[in-house]
Amino acid sequence: MSPENSYEFNNLVEMLLNRASNYPKEVGFIFLSDGETQEEKMTYEQLDIRAKSIAAQLQRTLGKGHQGQRVLLLYPPGLEMIAACFGCLYAGVIPIPEYPPDTTRLRRSLVRLKNVAKNADISLIMTSNSISFPLKWISLMFPLLWLKRWLVTEKIPLSLAKDWKCPDIKKDTLALLHYTSGSTSTPRGVMLSHGNLLSNLAMIEDVFGDIPPNSSGVSWLPMYHNMGLVSGVFLPVYLHKGVAILMSPILFLQKPLRWLQIISRYRCIVSAAPNFAYELCCRKITPQEIANLDLSCWKIAVMGAETIMGKTIKKFSEMFGECGFSETAFFPCYGLTEASMLVTGTKKKSLPTVKKYKLEQNQSSVAETGKEIVGCGGIIAKEIVRIVDPQTRIECSHGTIGEIWVQGPNITQGYWNNPEETQETFHACLATGEGPFLRTGDLGFFDEEELFITGRKKDLIIIHGKNIYPQDIENALYENLPQLQPAACAAFSFPLDGEEKVVVVAEIPRNYNRSTKEILDIAVRIIHRDFQIHLHEVVLIAQGTIFRTPSGKIQRYVCLDHYLSDSLKIVARSRKIGKEASKKQKNSDDHSLAAMEKWLIDAIVQECNIPSSSLSTDAHWLDVEMNSIQFVALAAKISSSIGKEESVLLFQKYPTIGSLAKYLSQFPLKANPCLEEWNSPHNPEESLSSFAPSVKLTFRDIHIPNLLVVNFVENKK
Repeated sequence: MSPENSYEFNNLVEMLLNRASNYPKEVGFIFLSDGETQEEKMTYEQLDIRAKSIAAQLQRTLGKGHQGQRVLLLYPPGLEMIAACFGCLYAGVIPIPEYPPDTTRLRRSLVRLKNVAKNADISLIMTSNSISFPLKWISLMFPLLWLKRWLVTEKIPLSLAKDWKCPDIKKDTLALLHYTSGSTSTPRGVMLSHGNLLSNLAMIEDVFGDIPPNSSGVSWLPMYHNMGLVSGVFLPVYLHKGVAILMSPILFLQKPLRWLQIISRYRCIVSAAPNFAYELCCRKITPQEIANLDLSCWKIAVMGAETIMGKTIKKFSEMFGECGFSETAFFPCYGLTEASMLVTGTKKKSLPTVKKYKLEQNQSSVAETGKEIVGCGGIIAKEIVRIVDPQTRIECSHGTIGEIWVQGPNITQGYWNNPEETQETFHACLATGEGPFLRTGDLGFFDEEELFITGRKKDLIIIHGKNIYPQDIENALYENLPQLQPAACAAFSFPLDGEEKVVVVAEIPRNYNRSTKEILDIAVRIIHRDFQIHLHEVVLIAQGTIFRTPSGKIQRYVCLDHYLSDSLKIVARSRKIGKEASKKQKNSDDHSLAAMEKWLIDAIVQECNIPSSSLSTDAHWLDVEMNSIQFVALAAKISSSIGKEESVLLFQKYPTIGSLAKYLSQFPLKANPCLEEWNSPHNPEESLSSFAPSVKLTFRDIHIPNLLVVNFVENKK
């Protein structure tokens, strides 16, 4: 470990002060506002001065006893978010980075913010000039937010930096709160201390190995989330090996090629992303575009935040091996917010470990016909990882599947204002008395000193990094479908073809004698509306046949096993829309309104797997069952086809299919060879929302620039 990158820093403030003092003119961050060439730069000196001025304003505004107060950060992607976060740290107040509310699913966004603000008892809301007015206006719905003090950081004069007073910060001082999703109504604030974060940064440096000077990294991960903030902001300052290049997640989703172009152009060494991002690149980037890339510089391609698929590793390596990418660059790892970020990873410069295992009765054995699992590396220095039987609390033997328990200086302090869950999750002890350990809730086993993840003990459903509690899905169905048998529903997920699929199994009363098609259709719509996910299937089963524990609790994983073995007592089941409706759209020289209406409807069918029979020209976008990524993809297709750059704001300006078709009819359609068919079975975490019907508020005309922000990479594995 080099002296300047030491874990010997006492806190993150000291870390940035060191960089600003020793390398004042060195550029620390570059934000690409267009995801390509428009650069906004910030040196360490500029960041230090901005942080000091913001901190001085916070100290003045909050007054005596300001240290330890909580502040909510609501920012679009950009450098101001970084300055605001460090400004809070410099002031000794606790930042809470959160997703700015999305006007297309406003109520759900604001309810979460209200619950976070209430749990944390915030003193202030910080935001940027570009979104402060509409944010304050829409917060009128919740006085808890509206009545708080608001601070627009761009308006703070730099001259205030001279008034900054350095607070007393130790390693165990709380640095920030990161709220995991929790259930719908109870988000949990993970308490990360300065020491937790610094120890995890040291662990990352340890497993990354020697990184040469002038080694840039790139990140499009949301800074409101633990992985984006730690790997995209704190780690570059800690390592001090080169500039950190950042861009908005939405720009990646619009055009995944941008991510790889940045790596190629800036010769980036390190970049991290969930599995779905690599999969999306394989689907959307053409051989012609690959020919113009040089990825030989990319030495550490971190994969985490969700289930890692061996098929994705192989596919990406084969496709992009042609432009210099090596499979040895892949760095599969395991981590979670409660452990600051990283738990396991591998130091060796070798191929990722991908094996097939037969998993039966909590035992793992290598088998040619088994389940393919990707290894997530080994234990890192100063950390203890145990596989434990969650019932007996006895450590499992090698190869036995159990709950993953972790101990180390990177383990966070618990959940804010939640002593019961903190005690249960962070203070577990083995039957021998050894402890305390963090109970991750994830299941896995060790094989040759490498950790393999098999599932999630808590039944948590993770779709492209987004955490969804199965009970929330089940409750949504109970509330909206009284036809179902009460308390007899199970939601679960399983991997299929490189994706996580969500299935709902529900009992239907014996005396139900009406058509089941309506129930199936409503169930799919409700879950899409409330959670922005597409159900793989809804299965109705006979009353009294759902699997339960002796105490009456639903056994979701037993239901999953019987679903996969097709041994449920099925009454009716939905069918996923096939690809027959997704034929390639042919170019037409007829640009009449009728032709454009047909072209637009066909484009929706092609991009989104929505049956044309459910679409009409007077349909409002709020009523079309499309998710965030599909809106982004459709906007990109429109832009390419008419030869004019358009964004998702197009769907706000022209709120119906017919009105948008009328606008588009003035443009001649162009050939679009570069856009491959994407039937969007892959729904990276919903970013712009799904324009859900339940959010028909009076805010359709509100425009918050750059606020359609991706929320993926939530918190676990």
